[in-house]
Amino acid sequence: MFTNFLKITFRNLARNKIYYLVNILGLSLALSCCIVAFINYKYSADYDSVHEKGDDIYKIHFKKEASGAATKWGVSPLAIGSGLSENAVGVEAVVRYNQQQLPIKYGEKVTNKRIGYADPELFELFTFKQLQGSPSIEGLGEIVLAQETAELYFGDENPLGKTVELVDDKGKSHLFIVSGVLQKIPQNSSLNFEAVINFENYLAFRDIKATDWDAFIAATFLYIPNASQEPSVSHILQDFVAIQNEARPDFKVSAYYLQQYATLAHEVSDVYANYLAEAMDPVSYWAPFILALLMLLIATFNYTNTAIALSGKRLKEIGIRKVIGGSKRMLLAQFLMENLVICFLSILLSLVFATYLVPAYGAMWNGQVLKLDFVNDPEIYAYLFGLLILAGLLCGAYPSFYASGFQPSKILRGSVKIGTTSKLSKTLLSLQIAFTLLTLVSSAAFISNAEYQKNMDMGFQRDGMVVVSVNGREEADRFIQKVEQNPNISEVLPTSYHVGSSVYARTLEGRDKSMEAMMMDVTPKYLEFMDIKMVAGKAFDPELWDSQRDQAIIINESFQEAMGWTEPLGEKLTINDTTRLSVIGVTEDFYYQGLWEPVEPMAIRLSDKKDARFVLVKSENQKKTYDDLEVAWLSLFPTRPFDGVFHEESFSGEIMVNKNIVIIFSFMGILAVLLSAIGLYTMVSLTLLRRVKEIGIRKVLGAKILNLVVMINLDFVLIVGVGVVTGIGLGYLMSSFLLEQIFAYYLPVSLFSMAVPSMLILGILATTSSIKIYHTALQNPVKSLRYE
Repeated sequence: MFTNFLKITFRNLARNKIYYLVNILGLSLALSCCIVAFINYKYSADYDSVHEKGDDIYKIHFKKEASGAATKWGVSPLAIGSGLSENAVGVEAVVRYNQQQLPIKYGEKVTNKRIGYADPELFELFTFKQLQGSPSIEGLGEIVLAQETAELYFGDENPLGKTVELVDDKGKSHLFIVSGVLQKIPQNSSLNFEAVINFENYLAFRDIKATDWDAFIAATFLYIPNASQEPSVSHILQDFVAIQNEARPDFKVSAYYLQQYATLAHEVSDVYANYLAEAMDPVSYWAPFILALLMLLIATFNYTNTAIALSGKRLKEIGIRKVIGGSKRMLLAQFLMENLVICFLSILLSLVFATYLVPAYGAMWNGQVLKLDFVNDPEIYAYLFGLLILAGLLCGAYPSFYASGFQPSKILRGSVKIGTTSKLSKTLLSLQIAFTLLTLVSSAAFISNAEYQKNMDMGFQRDGMVVVSVNGREEADRFIQKVEQNPNISEVLPTSYHVGSSVYARTLEGRDKSMEAMMMDVTPKYLEFMDIKMVAGKAFDPELWDSQRDQAIIINESFQEAMGWTEPLGEKLTINDTTRLSVIGVTEDFYYQGLWEPVEPMAIRLSDKKDARFVLVKSENQKKTYDDLEVAWLSLFPTRPFDGVFHEESFSGEIMVNKNIVIIFSFMGILAVLLSAIGLYTMVSLTLLRRVKEIGIRKVLGAKILNLVVMINLDFVLIVGVGVVTGIGLGYLMSSFLLEQIFAYYLPVSLFSMAVPSMLILGILATTSSIKIYHTALQNPVKSLRYE
């Protein structure tokens, strides 16, 4: 019986191959989008799943109180690890971890790499697969390389036992022997270093002690295999609050808490100073799923309409099979089998498309590598099977029950007529058009928003500048002296902190209110150099650097508003419980975090004269200047790679996100337009088959072709109109929701973003149906009236 079902299925496919090929292509494209959405979701869901002990590893976090609100912080005091290891029952291992960019040199090759500092127990707690050697950082002179780092420096050469050179941030060289190489660390891992050395090296490089409570590191990990002891460890942590606050009165902790490592990447979006990688925002993986489901619905609606219409060609087959004993159950099984075969073929073709779409989608986002892996990812098979069943039910459930339910007596008498004007067919086509317009409106909205954000005044100069990282004012001055005579350079300035590169948080206390605020330490001319506008008071005076360093502070408008000051000039702010600074000026709000988050209260003070972390270089010819700066740098510091960026790249994230979302919606929109046009074309074609004689009679009676085109198109006006109106509404809601979730500052969905896609889809659909109607109306009425 199964063989017979298959024979009938393939015979039916062969008889209607054009219709089915079009539907298989549409289904496969929609299913490939579903596969991309699944791989994208799994990438985030699997964050840190590689670490087998992740459920028993905890990271120490703390909370700070300011103005009655608690903020979460991801760093931890340097000394807390050693304090716990001596006092906490249930803690079987403590691992300190920090990381920074340092140059690694081997032979003539030198590049900046992300260096991790960790205790040797790191490899006992976390699961890093060994590629070469036996990864060990027991010795202070041992280094373990990630696979990519080893390949970069050594190629096919065996790196084990080789000596590489690290240059610390004071310019001092240190030699390390390669003890092991790790297999490629997954991108979706919170710990993602390019090389790692013993933590004691960090203490030596910085000349600090392990017992210093006033220093902070990226992470302190605790291994607590017995989960029931986690509350007691948390309780012990509170004993260190007073110790830490005494060491850092300017940075008082209110409480410590433990964050489970297995869920860390998904729960740190509201945590300050989390220097480990974090998972994607939920919008980033749910939105592709929603869009893929919409595409699948459009494709299945198309198929359902076609299947219902084509069932009219099989009425006699259905009637005869029922008369000779065929049951409704057997007919139902036959039709469901046909639908499953079509969906299976679509799944196979979708895998071909997904092979290209999955890595292409991953490449759109920085640091995300997606791949379709049939060897190491067995879940993909379960997902594909689920897709097959879902698509089969969506495509075939209604047509199968519909066609198998006809009564043979009515079929053979010719009283059963199947057309395409049923309420279901009309509804499905309207929904297709609505979903199509949803994607087009969203694409237009993000295109408009990208242009708006690109030209938006962010409150400071963001073009025509190169930012070079340096270690200290002495190094900055040497570099400035080397490059300031370059004719392409118009102005140069050193600074400690810089918009888009670095800020820090402090609690500032006013007369009757304290507040957590972002801060920057800058040189006196920084505000003028960056074109940050003053709305009250004055900027720092270079002649008064020494005195204003400990006496003056400048705030932004958000800070003034949060403190409730009407006359902020002269107000006093206290840092460190002792340093009292007087407000000498107020700046306009500037978007120092980009457009992702609302502008927060910001305070700016003068930096120490000996401190500098960046050199800002203005130039009208950035590319030429960048190359000149690199040459100058390497002539001064040949052991350290040049670390310079174009300033606008610090805020290119908004442009990238807008661009990628436009690409996604445009791809979906084009696919949806094609499917909707095919759906309308199919419906019009089958409608015309029922009205061939009517068209012939009207032509004999003198009807003009244009009148016929308009008359038949009018049958679809309501269907298309409902779809367009619904699509505009859905598109507006979807675009507004996504823009609000992604950006703090964006351009609301405009009338233009809704009108243009509407006219586009109306034009495409009108052209599609009119062409088919026009060609039918051109036929000789003699043939039409002779037609059976």
